[in-house]
Amino acid sequence: MKIRLSNTNDQQVICAVHHSAFGEEERKSIVELTMNFLSQPSDYFTLSFVVEKEGVVVGHTIFSEIKFKEHNMKAFILAPLAVLPSNQNMSVGKSLVKHGLNYLASQGAELIFVYGDPVYYSKFGFQTEQSGLFIPPYKLQYPHGWQYLQFNNSSLPIDPIQLSCAPPLRKPELW
Repeated sequence: MKIRLSNTNDQQVICAVHHSAFGEEERKSIVELTMNFLSQPSDYFTLSFVVEKEGVVVGHTIFSEIKFKEHNMKAFILAPLAVLPSNQNMSVGKSLVKHGLNYLASQGAELIFVYGDPVYYSKFGFQTEQSGLFIPPYKLQYPHGWQYLQFNNSSLPIDPIQLSCAPPLRKPELW
């Protein structure tokens, strides 16, 4: 298994991974989100990682920068994450997430956010306690899924702060 940064030649296969990994209800919005991240320039720093097995892309994730109006913290959000169904439950997603988290921690990231299954993401150290200190851009459909991971001895704000995300994530239906 090899993890690397994606490139423009990977766009079609990345979209195919997301298309096959999600059910019909989420598929269209996740593929659109992924394409927007991969094809639209932004002033938000973004990292796109793929996992290859035997030269075939079997997983993908994106970490994009989060900004705060009155705070200068280096923060990112993990979204989306997908693994081909034939490669799920084989530690592909786990390896991909760990790789991204380790990379961002080594680059001085202080906070990583995710909006997903707390049972899955708690395995990486994500927590829901005090997640209310970080106000997402839209009302959450599933508030229990809003989580963060703290790195590099960063300190949490005393009062809740509003975050801003990259343009592809600025759609209320994603939250």
